[in-house]
Amino acid sequence: MKKILIVLLLSLLPFSLMAAEKDFSQQEMDQMMAPIALYPDSLLSQILIASTYPAQVEEAVRWSKHNTALEGQEAVEAVADKNWDPSVSSLVAFPQVLDMMGKKTYWVQQLGDAFLAQPDQIMDSVQRLRIKAKDAGNLKSSKEQKVEVVDSEGAEAVVIESRSPQTVYVPVYNPVYVYGPWMYPAYLPFYYYPSYFYMAPGIHFGFSMGIFVGDIMWGVFNWHLRDVYINVPRYNSVYVHRRIYTKNRTVSWKNYIRFDNPRVLRHSKIQQRQHAQRLMDRRFINYDNFERHETMKRSGTSYQYRTKEQESNRRIVNKDSGRLVNKERMSNRDNGRVVNQERISNRERMSNKDSGRTVHQERVSSKERKSNKDDGRKGDRGR
Repeated sequence: MKKILIVLLLSLLPFSLMAAEKDFSQQEMDQMMAPIALYPDSLLSQILIASTYPAQVEEAVRWSKHNTALEGQEAVEAVADKNWDPSVSSLVAFPQVLDMMGKKTYWVQQLGDAFLAQPDQIMDSVQRLRIKAKDAGNLKSSKEQKVEVVDSEGAEAVVIESRSPQTVYVPVYNPVYVYGPWMYPAYLPFYYYPSYFYMAPGIHFGFSMGIFVGDIMWGVFNWHLRDVYINVPRYNSVYVHRRIYTKNRTVSWKNYIRFDNPRVLRHSKIQQRQHAQRLMDRRFINYDNFERHETMKRSGTSYQYRTKEQESNRRIVNKDSGRLVNKERMSNRDNGRVVNQERISNRERMSNKDSGRTVHQERVSSKERKSNKDDGRKGDRGR
């Protein structure tokens, strides 16, 4: 039984890795963003960043359940000793939000993956949904929040801000109805109501009780650049142990802070490669050659780009030349065997020749001895 379970887990592993690396579609993003797209900008921005730390969010959920009496700035100050990202720490101010994230852990994981890999598309999804809710008459200014349509470098953006920067009201709504008829029946979003909240029949949008937040809200959207900017003075005033050291009043999450997240590596490499490959395809350049060029450029050597066709032809030529080289090596090996055999044969001949000389010398020596012996006999006869 254990062996079968292990095999099943191993078989599912590649699919889970593929899911983490894939691009999310517009339908999937709208489904993910629908439950929170109408939250105030400051709260929404910090929820998105916190979702990129799903393990820390689970710890914050458990902490909030054991400290139900704390909320707002008081709760944030109580977790100052935790080794959490400030975005996660800021959410303990909103027990309602953490309760939702604790019940939808898979959604938190998916939301974090999407925001790490495709932040631009996530923010496009937010604006798309806000416009639909506004057109349906369900998103408008009230005593709790202010809704404005602003011009963001030639494009319109719907901005939601709390009436008071010190107090945040968390919206409560059913995303299936608040945006008008839901666009994707196969991708229905979930809806969350706090246990203490009652929504009157026919009402699809309301607010929970206001929460005093003080200076813990530091996230600001830049809708034109599709980025989250961090208000550095406010951020540093609360998170004294996680200060951001810069002379600027704001810093980009997408271009700087995002890469401090260890989970971004598996997403950014994929996204960078896909983006670079698209650029290379426009010039018909192979991405591997581009990487090789960048490496050689850093080392101070030159490199010439090859098109994909040139690259494939080069590989064919190299393959054929490799075959020729192998043939030459085989031929040289055979020639070497012949040469070795000739050398051995020559050595044997030399050996035979030397042995022949030795035999001849022995014969001459025996003849001389016989001759000397005969000469001795003649001398004896003369006497």
